[in-house]
Amino acid sequence: MLTPGIVGAIARSDADPSPWNAADVHAIIRHDLAYPASVAIGDRRADDPVLAPLRRAATAKQVRSVTVAATATLVSQILADAGVPSLSYKGPALAVQSTGSFVGRGSTDVDVLIDADDCPRADAALRKAGCQSRVGYPAAPSRWERFHRPERAYTGLPVTIDLHWRVDPGPGYFATPFAELWGRRVTLDHDGLVVSTLDDVDALLVTAVHGAKERWWRWFWALDAIHQVEGLPSESWVEAARRARAAGARASMAMCLAVVAECGGAVPDAALSAGLAPSPRVRADARQWLAHASDAGQVEWSKRASWSRRRARWSMADSPLVAVDGFARAVGRLLADRRAPGAPQGSPPAR
Repeated sequence: MLTPGIVGAIARSDADPSPWNAADVHAIIRHDLAYPASVAIGDRRADDPVLAPLRRAATAKQVRSVTVAATATLVSQILADAGVPSLSYKGPALAVQSTGSFVGRGSTDVDVLIDADDCPRADAALRKAGCQSRVGYPAAPSRWERFHRPERAYTGLPVTIDLHWRVDPGPGYFATPFAELWGRRVTLDHDGLVVSTLDDVDALLVTAVHGAKERWWRWFWALDAIHQVEGLPSESWVEAARRARAAGARASMAMCLAVVAECGGAVPDAALSAGLAPSPRVRADARQWLAHASDAGQVEWSKRASWSRRRARWSMADSPLVAVDGFARAVGRLLADRRAPGAPQGSPPAR
């Protein structure tokens, strides 16, 4: 049976594939762990047909990762040429930071963060490069779109571009201004991936906030968290705690540490002494969320499941005001999609 402990074993490259059956292999692939799992088990059970889908999926991720990295570099150059500062984050940039290589990071999209004021120039640059809004918006993100949503997806390049002007739909969950993130940026030049990205501390906070928003239902994010938490120097944890408080991400960071611990990762004493130790309730929630992720085949979009996710999201707010604002924006997204002039039909559901 696939358990969160398998994630930790994959992170340590000491996973034992001997008990894995076809259902386990399917779950590993579903959680986007095919490539790191394949690397972790090496040549063991090389001729076993049960593991053949895992190795095929790993190869596909390996091939796609080159395209993703190339697209991230291209988008960075497109925006730079238009005078738009941008940060490529998650995806290949995070993989290089946390593992030393983007190979196998076959992401579904390229995530790029910009200042909200730069949306018109970024939109124009992407359209000039042959891109278009995935749901058909004819112009740059409007004021209502920037208020209610944190990003817009563009197609037209080999990989979909998620252009973000906020990290999270609720700005209070990650309130760090773009200018601060840009001022702390790191430049990567690795095997053709040439981008600016978040520094290690900001990248960890984003992993924590994103994981909390999605209730950690995909264990690949937990693998990221293990690499990042275990790799962050001891002297950086005081700064991590300071930035978490300033960003409104302290609850998300505590949950991240609980997830790492539940998967068998090593949570540094420096993280706990910096004031980020998860409470017993948070540890219980982490265990419950990961168990649900193990059982669920995919995200459920029923009203009941949506309400459950919303309640879980509120629990990650550092203040009641942030929770209320997040709720208001979620309602606003529904109303905006229905009433805004020119809003296309078929917009993705509010989350």
